[in-house]
Amino acid sequence: VERTTLSKITGPDGSARQTFLNVDPSDELGDLAGLDLDVLNSGGLEVRDGTAIGIVEDDGAQDDPSLEWSDELAEPTGLRLHVEREYVMASSEGRGTAATVLAVLTDQYGGPVGGEQVVFSSNDIRGVPNGVRRTTNSNGVADLNYLRDSDDDSIERITGSFEGLTHTTRQYWVARLAGAADGSGAIRVVDTATDTVIVVTSSERVLLVEYDTNDVFNIGPEPAYYSDFEENLAVGDVLSYKIADTRFTTINSFTLTKR
Repeated sequence: VERTTLSKITGPDGSARQTFLNVDPSDELGDLAGLDLDVLNSGGLEVRDGTAIGIVEDDGAQDDPSLEWSDELAEPTGLRLHVEREYVMASSEGRGTAATVLAVLTDQYGGPVGGEQVVFSSNDIRGVPNGVRRTTNSNGVADLNYLRDSDDDSIERITGSFEGLTHTTRQYWVARLAGAADGSGAIRVVDTATDTVIVVTSSERVLLVEYDTNDVFNIGPEPAYYSDFEENLAVGDVLSYKIADTRFTTINSFTLTKR
């Protein structure tokens, strides 16, 4: 076993880096090359692996890590879906409202897998057409743009599949509370930039609730300032609301119950 001692001087950012190269021990696929890195003196600095995730496996130790290189052929091992916008207003005007869902296909090294077809399906017949296919690009991304022509609010569950890989995400199609309302729901989206909260009620209504600085706020049984109310808003909490109307001059009431 070859052993080499190296010394590195920290740079302007206070860190020191060393690159290690290892030769493939044979022409056969599936073999490993390893490195046992013994840190004699790090000067109190944390030692960690800075390579791309998965290409070099690190045993997780901060000191004296053991690294392994693999030459296994890359193959698809991961599929993740996400929507472009967390919530979209449900509408039947014109051809409906557009939404986009994206699928990301990766290999065991975390790299993108292009040129493969991902199959999409949905639990909402007005949403993503079941069985529609999109091909991943060089970044491993397959994007699907679609229209939903309905005023009904809904939690659309969209599934992507590729061979044995599947993943499901949600698209919230929301209805705005425009008139008098008295109710509550679990918070699913917080958008403080627009003073908006998306809640899902016990009957699975998906509602857009708007508030403003003129309203009355409570956190639990205690009165709260607008800023404290916003700071405490979190997904999973319960928001109760008593709304007369959505005009700024109207004083509405909101109570936040923490998990």
